[in-house]
Amino acid sequence: MKSLWFKQIYVQPILSGEKNYTVRKEGNRNPSVGEIVSLTVGPRPAFARAKIIDKTVFIIPSEMKELYGKLYPDYIGTFEKIVFSILDK
Repeated sequence: MKSLWFKQIYVQPILSGEKNYTVRKEGNRNPSVGEIVSLTVGPRPAFARAKIIDKTVFIIPSEMKELYGKLYPDYIGTFEKIVFSILDK
């Protein structure tokens, strides 16, 4: 089972349903639509399991370009918005 790693600050918003997506660099390591994944904070046990319900190309808004430039300084590819639905906590 693939996993998506998050920072600790995102756990509560995810569990409450406030956050239901993540933006990642496009690549074959990302889960596919319909796939079940574990959500973790680093290499710890999963805090939830989720099903991937949508995946689309994500265009970085101009107000976020500086942030993404710092997170991925040498990356020139595209990003994916991966939408998930919590199955269990």
